[in-house]
Amino acid sequence: LLSDRILLSLISDPAVLTRLQTAKGWLFILITAVLLYILISRYLALLHRSERALSESEEKFISLAESTASAIFICSGTFLYVNPAMRLLTGFSREELLQRNLYDLATPEFKSSARKCGEGYLADDRSPARYEFKITTKGGEERWIDFTVSRIAYKGVPSIIGTAFDVTDRKRTEEALWETTRTLQSFIQASPLALVVLDPEGRVKLWNPAAERIFGWSAREVLDKPYPLIPKEKQEEFRSQEDSVLQGQVITGMEAPRRKKDGSLIGASISTAPVYGAGGTVTGTMLILEDISARKHAEAALRDSEEQYRIVAETAQDAIITIDENDTIMLVNKAAERIFGYTREELLGKPVTMLMPEPMRERHAAAVKKHIETGKRSISWVAVGLPGLHKSGKEIFLEISYGESIKEGKYYFIGIIRDVTLRKEAEESLKESEKKYRDLFEESKDAVYISTPQGEFLDINPAGVELFGFSSKEEILSADLGRDIYVNPQEREAFKQIIDRDGFVKDFEVLMRRMDGERLNILITGAAVRNEKGEVTVYRGFMRDVTNQRKLEQQLLQSQKMEATGKLAGGIAHDFNNILTAIISYGSLLQMTLPRDNPARSHAEQILTLADRAANLTQSLLAFSRKQIMNPKPVDMNEIIRRVQKLLSRLIGEDITLETSLSDEDVTAMADSGQIEQVLMNLATNARDAMPEGGSLILRTDLITMDKDFLRRYGYGSPGHYVRISVSDTGSGMNEAIMKRIFDPFFTTKEVGKGTGLGLSIVYGIVKQHNGYINVYSEPGKGTTFRIYLPLYRVQAGGPEEIPEEAPAPRGTETVLLAEDEEPVRTTTGTVLRQFGYTVIEAVDGEDALRKYGEHRDEIDLLLLDVIMPKKNGKEVYSEIKGVRPDIRVLFSSGYTSDIMHRKGILEAGLPFLSKPYTPGDLLLKIREVLQK
Repeated sequence: LLSDRILLSLISDPAVLTRLQTAKGWLFILITAVLLYILISRYLALLHRSERALSESEEKFISLAESTASAIFICSGTFLYVNPAMRLLTGFSREELLQRNLYDLATPEFKSSARKCGEGYLADDRSPARYEFKITTKGGEERWIDFTVSRIAYKGVPSIIGTAFDVTDRKRTEEALWETTRTLQSFIQASPLALVVLDPEGRVKLWNPAAERIFGWSAREVLDKPYPLIPKEKQEEFRSQEDSVLQGQVITGMEAPRRKKDGSLIGASISTAPVYGAGGTVTGTMLILEDISARKHAEAALRDSEEQYRIVAETAQDAIITIDENDTIMLVNKAAERIFGYTREELLGKPVTMLMPEPMRERHAAAVKKHIETGKRSISWVAVGLPGLHKSGKEIFLEISYGESIKEGKYYFIGIIRDVTLRKEAEESLKESEKKYRDLFEESKDAVYISTPQGEFLDINPAGVELFGFSSKEEILSADLGRDIYVNPQEREAFKQIIDRDGFVKDFEVLMRRMDGERLNILITGAAVRNEKGEVTVYRGFMRDVTNQRKLEQQLLQSQKMEATGKLAGGIAHDFNNILTAIISYGSLLQMTLPRDNPARSHAEQILTLADRAANLTQSLLAFSRKQIMNPKPVDMNEIIRRVQKLLSRLIGEDITLETSLSDEDVTAMADSGQIEQVLMNLATNARDAMPEGGSLILRTDLITMDKDFLRRYGYGSPGHYVRISVSDTGSGMNEAIMKRIFDPFFTTKEVGKGTGLGLSIVYGIVKQHNGYINVYSEPGKGTTFRIYLPLYRVQAGGPEEIPEEAPAPRGTETVLLAEDEEPVRTTTGTVLRQFGYTVIEAVDGEDALRKYGEHRDEIDLLLLDVIMPKKNGKEVYSEIKGVRPDIRVLFSSGYTSDIMHRKGILEAGLPFLSKPYTPGDLLLKIREVLQK
């Protein structure tokens, strides 16, 4: 290296170069060539040594990487090098990995972040970093990998070198630990016992919901505050116990009083244990508390009951006699004296056989001997009837039950004896009573049953046979309750658990099925009958069919929901009608003032056309709310269908076939034909949208009678004759969830902007306003059928009514007091009246109307009053003015319809009324009609 530097300095020295140049030319060239040769030789030798050192370094790296257990890789775009551990980790061969990049291995959720990481490291020099993400091995398994990467130049190319470690097991352990933590938290939250953790200073660190419920303090009130449950007189004792627990002692089963938030004390069972930290040191105490107040009360009650037993024995109406195994009477109560006629002194120490008729004494002695020798009883635990002997010698009839005990190796028998002599005399009447019970059983309208716990009917009355649709009692007695009657076996198990536990069940509702598959809602009231061993042998009780009641409840809820929405729709229609009145009036005035050849006239016509469409929308809202004005007449449903048939054909399109099947019978109903046409149009539109690829729409009419069977099966309707209109399509159909909401307002399955959700709601409202019914049946892929039921009307003789022609809008000269709180309506109405010759005095509310009338009372010929106004409504204004001027003429108007005004009592029937929105012509005609009366 030193010689190289000397040569370079000589060549670059100007003095040396000057001397060489003054020499002969060949000498200069020779020396220069020699110097260059020496330099090039030196450089090549140095380059060879560097390459050899680099090669040795690479060999050492590869040797180390190939032998290490850690996965090592180098990548730039794709992998440039992978060691065997990397191949083992991923499952891919070296050749497969060299065709992939690091982010190719990442699972889909990590591909983007892995790509950004790799591209960032290749783009600039970054500090080494660690990343964790999941990769997919060649075998398809997802594994968590910990990557450590840094930037290097590998073979002259910017590259990433990294190591990879499989941390899947660690991740799974972390997830398991988290799951364990969540489970522990759930246990703490759901525990019925109060769980409390205190730190060494006695501050609360954990207070679960059970502690809140039992003691009254919320967790927010006690956390990080001193433990609040210890009464003052118990503080010293508690601190001593806490010190013991902090020393590592565990205390269980301690009972002590604890204070509640309201200051009262309850008995608590307390277990306390130390809480250990990570280093094994005690970091606090855990207390588990159970409210045992009820148990303490029960124990006190038990002690009282033992004393009460003695009192009961003495006051019992039944005789209680204790004898030993030699038949000697050891104890008797007062009732025994009364029943047998002996005093206590006369009975004690005497043989019990003195109380038995002669034939019974030998049998009794043999039975006692056998029982002592074998343990077998001659009579059951339950009471049995046996004859007894009174002191007077009179034979009496007794009911006896007894038990035995062994004390110091000797048998003692305790008998409870009841005198049932009088009851024997009533046996005949009891038999008669049993006959009456059997008659009641057979004639009851509810199903009366007796069944086994295993699910077999032992007996059932005719009402039960009819309820479940079996042809005979024998057929239903062979049925399996769980398999053939119950729809949900879990409900039967729940019924059994309750009745077996409590001995009875009342109004337990289950879902059952008839033999024909129809489902029934059944209320069961029953009791369990047990044998002498306490085992349930049979269930007996009543079953009541409440299917129709449940259906009516659902209909009531639906009706209430529709009624509430209807009120909202009616309110919207009222406000909208005020706006439309002003629009129509302004449009009509504009149209009147423009010549027919004026281009602006078409604009006015468009305004009126759109206003008319808006008015129709208002009528739709009123139709849904069932508040629009109806004009019902006897109409033939077949004629309506024939009349709209062509219109429906154009509406549904050429790819849908319209078919009709009309009844030959008289299908006349009292209805508004326009509204029925609207129903058919809406149903046809709904069917068209359900058949985008074509199909069939079928309209049918027939007569149906709603009888008892119909009402039981469908749960709605009133008995009578009905016209049924069926609208069926072969479209996509609906599932049960959609059918439940099909008539809800604003509910639609169409895309946004392609349906308002009012079509079927309006159908529902119109049908209900006609006192009719509507239902729908549909299944996905099997089409839909709507059925409408309208009360049948018998057409009476008579000719058709004549419809009068519309009268022209007349002019006038009278003075009108116009009271209207909506400024646009007031302005346009005043303008119309003035243009047609009237003098108009305007008022903005009810009080303003009375004030204006007082100022012009002699001039005013007509009151034009909005019904709903601030301060005073139209009716109140009219009543006050009529009080001073009885002959005053009045015309009311409102966005609500007249039938609503009358039905709610806002207006008296018969008062002149004009519903908004109205045209100028309608207004002028109505005013002339009122003034000329």
